[in-house]
Amino acid sequence: MIEGCTFTARPTGGSNAVQMKGGTRDVLVRRNRFLDAGARAINIGGSTGLQFFRPKVEGFEAKDIRVEGNLFVGATAPVAFVGVDGATVRFNTFHLPGRWVMRILQETTAPGFIPCRAGVFTDNIVVFRSDMWSEGGCNIGPNTAPDTFRFARNAWFCTDRPKASRPTLPTAETDGIYGLDPGFVDPERGDFSLRPDSPAKGKGHTAMPERDAPAADPTAPAPRSPQNGTGTTPTRP
Repeated sequence: MIEGCTFTARPTGGSNAVQMKGGTRDVLVRRNRFLDAGARAINIGGSTGLQFFRPKVEGFEAKDIRVEGNLFVGATAPVAFVGVDGATVRFNTFHLPGRWVMRILQETTAPGFIPCRAGVFTDNIVVFRSDMWSEGGCNIGPNTAPDTFRFARNAWFCTDRPKASRPTLPTAETDGIYGLDPGFVDPERGDFSLRPDSPAKGKGHTAMPERDAPAADPTAPAPRSPQNGTGTTPTRP
């Protein structure tokens, strides 16, 4: 487990704050702060020489990883799924990523390796600018299985073009919220908690359930409200 840490950029830059590869599995990354923490703040997976895998080569770089309750500010791509066989990214807040909010990649293509697959991205808040947003926010590389990824109940907001808030995802999202300012208390001073009237209530890093709470079914619909619906752009009542 990696919990309660703050990761910041070095003066010389850097690639990652946290990287889990070489056969890593069953790792939890929760309640951390990533502040301009590299090109890929969290690299779930990667590229590893086969002789360095531990305990042995099993056809994936990383498996059964959970990233939850974290705050990400900046980074070219805060989260990358790279040669993953199952990972969940939920209840995080992403503020002004540099190019994408996520990447789906495959860097290890040796025989027997599965394509990057089975990622889950739910209950997150993503705030971005249109001039710092490429490919609809999700970069997909070759030799991957993006059709196995699932998305649900995320809140997306483009600060300079709210009508352009809907991301381009490899599969349809369930109960996403698009184009509504989530209402951070004071982001300029680092307070990314939500105001009481926030349309993104119940999402993001401040809404992370207690540790023993079971993960929600990513395909289960959220309760209907004027600000939450499948396949629609919500508006204020």
